Amino acid sequence: MPSRWPAGRPPPRRSPCGAGGRSSPSPRARGKGLGRALVRGLLAQAVAAGHHDVFLRVHPDNGTALRCYRAAGFLPVDPAPAETWNTTQPVDHVRLRHDPEASDA
Repeated sequence: MPSRWPAGRPPPRRSPCGAGGRSSPSPRARGKGLGRALVRGLLAQAVAAGHHDVFLRVHPDNGTALRCYRAAGFLPVDPAPAETWNTTQPVDHVRLRHDPEASDA
């Protein structure tokens, strides 16, 4: 990880199943659809690379990200797998799976 990563913030982690990490538009750029465009662009790349099941985990207090992902077609996964996936986490994240038919595009 580059040494210029902001102090006090953990670096993004990569998932063994695909890209991971944290990203968001700057506060001045929020509300202009940039986050949704970023999500849709990353989804297009994932599908082009042959990944048809795309999952996310989101902190339950991050309403902005949850709204963005829901608008891009992500829906909550069934409770049983979400519970299993959350067993090693300090907080129960909201687990989402992309459903192309759920997008408000």
